[in-house]
Amino acid sequence: MSKKLTLSQEARYREAGFQPNVLHDLAHFRVVVIALKKGQEIQPHEGDDGMFYVADGEGIFYAQEGDIDITAGDIVIVEHGERRGMRAVEDLLVLVARAARS
Repeated sequence: MSKKLTLSQEARYREAGFQPNVLHDLAHFRVVVIALKKGQEIQPHEGDDGMFYVADGEGIFYAQEGDIDITAGDIVIVEHGERRGMRAVEDLLVLVARAARS
């Protein structure tokens, strides 16, 4: 089933902390919206193959190889098992597509 969504309308900024907004969830594929208020972060952790598209804002992406400054329009790609996380320097909106490995 096809569906059209507007990314800015799917953003769920929360003062109390980050809560992902899962837009699509299948056994081997997931699409998530991450909305972080300035100063909020996601601690580094391991995960599946993923693509992080920065739709708005500015932040720091914690990559396996070191920190990466990110701004609107940037894309970060990580492989299965690589550590990743992020911190919002300004309010940050990120669209994530990840493929789970079986």
